[in-house]
Amino acid sequence: MYALTVSLVVTACVFAGGLVGALLHPILPQSHLKRETQDVVKLDIGMLSVLASLVLGCSSLPPKALQIPRTAMSAATPQTSSS
Repeated sequence: MYALTVSLVVTACVFAGGLVGALLHPILPQSHLKRETQDVVKLDIGMLSVLASLVLGCSSLPPKALQIPRTAMSAATPQTSSS
């Protein structure tokens, strides 16, 4: 039930964002509607989608997959001699 509620809230937020964008489009000044501005927005959306996919990918991994083996940790730390 909790997952369904979260998915419905996210869907509503995305739909509301698109609706607000469609309503603001006629109000925006021409400088915000240029091709360069649209390219920057597309680049930002691409960056956010990559970041979201990385977060989702890391959150779906089992916890053991994220642990560093002890042999790798001992090889990475220098041994000091106390002579």
